[in-house]
Amino acid sequence: MAKLTATISHPRAGNHGLYVIPTSPSSPWHQVNSVAAEPAGTAEQNSGTRITIPGTVDNDSNITTVDTKGFATTIEIAMRYLLDGTTSQECVVNVFGVDSNGLFQALPDSDGDIDIELTAHLTNDVKIDGTNDVTTAKKVDLLGNQKYEVHVMSEFDMTGGTETADIIAREY
Repeated sequence: MAKLTATISHPRAGNHGLYVIPTSPSSPWHQVNSVAAEPAGTAEQNSGTRITIPGTVDNDSNITTVDTKGFATTIEIAMRYLLDGTTSQECVVNVFGVDSNGLFQALPDSDGDIDIELTAHLTNDVKIDGTNDVTTAKKVDLLGNQKYEVHVMSEFDMTGGTETADIIAREY
């Protein structure tokens, strides 16, 4: 985690009475990829193939490059979705760190997976805003990168309903 410090002194501790308290700022959830579901009648974004060259995927205009300004070392990602049918395909994403030279690095989740599955569990997932559910978040270490992007490898898909989903993240 990125740590800021606050130094305080204790009145009875004399010259050596400084305490350093680590703190970790956290951002609210925000959208990092606006299309995680396959709209009816459209081709899938990346057809389930691992993304090896970010910036060459059909949906690049849906991706936000997030700059943590160096205040985060870890992110959590989740899929926000509206499920009114039966899930037929889970969303799988690839997360990339971007260094100060603009070079990409694939980032695994805390389980070591590069292909990160965001699984919809209608009975277990929380309604984040009263309407949309959100999957269990996956934790990803930024590995020293200040910026990151989340690319959809396989889109969330369902039968008998309307697919609405996006990828959200928060940094700390």
